[in-house]
Amino acid sequence: PYKGHDQMWKAEIRSDYQRLVEKNADDILYISDHSFRGCMQKGNRYMVGHSDVCLPYLVCPKGGTKYTVMYCRKKVFPL
Repeated sequence: PYKGHDQMWKAEIRSDYQRLVEKNADDILYISDHSFRGCMQKGNRYMVGHSDVCLPYLVCPKGGTKYTVMYCRKKVFPL
């Protein structure tokens, strides 16, 4: 969602993330150059809004991931 969002992660996780990005990403789009209140939510909404397919994976139904799954459901199956 913003440049440097992975800087607080453990080195091993950050390394795995960078390897995945290098091998699989066609493009990288940052919502911002820095973190701000609502940055993650804005990034998640962007991904949902610009995706042809959403396949959410939710282990623990709480927090930002739950919000994003619910947002995706509303976009796909509006009431």
